[in-house]
Amino acid sequence: MITLGMKDENDFLISAALDGENYKLHFSWNDEGFWLMDIRNNAGEDIVRGIKVVPNFPLFNHHRRVMGAMPPGEIIAAVVNQSATKNQTIGRNDFISSEFSLIYIPESEVNAILETTV
Repeated sequence: MITLGMKDENDFLISAALDGENYKLHFSWNDEGFWLMDIRNNAGEDIVRGIKVVPNFPLFNHHRRVMGAMPPGEIIAAVVNQSATKNQTIGRNDFISSEFSLIYIPESEVNAILETTV
């Protein structure tokens, strides 16, 4: 599991090595009050745009079915502070204040999890 560092900015780009491939993840906070994520290849070409970042849900799952160049693992915005009462939404500062962490689960770990649930 890899924790991805978020920035205290409304719009930013991070580079991440996910399962041995380099990707660029673009995050933007919108006026409606939620984060959006775009995934780009290392050359900066869009793979998928406009993934709404929601808590405790595999963000890549649906998009992997239609986009072949997705990272093979999974990204989840995981609740860190279980005592928080508003864990159904992710606020602008919740990654910075450690209410949530954005984590990448490599393909091998996803497969291991799936094998134990069957």
